[in-house]
Amino acid sequence: MGDGNDTAGEAYAEADPLDVWLFFYQRTAPDLLHEEAQCLMSAEERARCERLVFEEDRLLFAATRILVRRVLSCYADVSPDAWRFVIRPGGKPELERLPAMPALHFNVTNTPGLAACAVSRVHPRVGIDAECIARDIEVEGIAESFFSVAERAALDGLTGLEQKRLFYRYWTLKESYLKARGDGLALPLDRFSMQLDGVAPRVSFDASLADDADRWRFAEVAAGEKHLVSVAVDSAGARLTCRVRQWDPLTEAMRSR
Repeated sequence: MGDGNDTAGEAYAEADPLDVWLFFYQRTAPDLLHEEAQCLMSAEERARCERLVFEEDRLLFAATRILVRRVLSCYADVSPDAWRFVIRPGGKPELERLPAMPALHFNVTNTPGLAACAVSRVHPRVGIDAECIARDIEVEGIAESFFSVAERAALDGLTGLEQKRLFYRYWTLKESYLKARGDGLALPLDRFSMQLDGVAPRVSFDASLADDADRWRFAEVAAGEKHLVSVAVDSAGARLTCRVRQWDPLTEAMRSR
């Protein structure tokens, strides 16, 4: 495999979009994933991976680390194994700045079958969340605990797969916002509400939350029938443009969808 830097100066010189990278890692041979991860991960990451009991969890962990490190090296002349990360108090990972490194902001998510990474050159507060909608969930119980009155009312009018899909749309959008803020679950999810009746999702906040809905932009990313992916960006009200790319480590393929 190459080091992922060959096209960094040309393919990513456009004006400030949010790049969303998707890695459907189950299409890649497990041995290749583990081999690549061992080459790229830090000693601490390798130890964390080895502590995971189930092979599927180890594959998901490895795929996520491969994706983040190789994608970031598309934006800077930094070897994928040289990136170092720090964790903010709310649990959000950030880059440890290296000499001459350009400003880069990222967020990562994973779910069975998919690892995804969002990268921005200009917006520090960016969040991404993905869910596998094939998972069985107890919609009503979770919604009662974490969703707003308006969101619960919208779910109550649906049943079956339609209800489940709307639930996951709400969930990924709300999680992407929390991750962009870096607050983890310290911020009550029922104090803000996602509105899906326009061209793009919007948010409204309870008066108790000190935030400005006009600053935030959201997008839902097409990721096939089994997955939902959502992103949130504090763009200070500027229009959000997303580029979605699939990452194939077997060929280093970076292709627009």
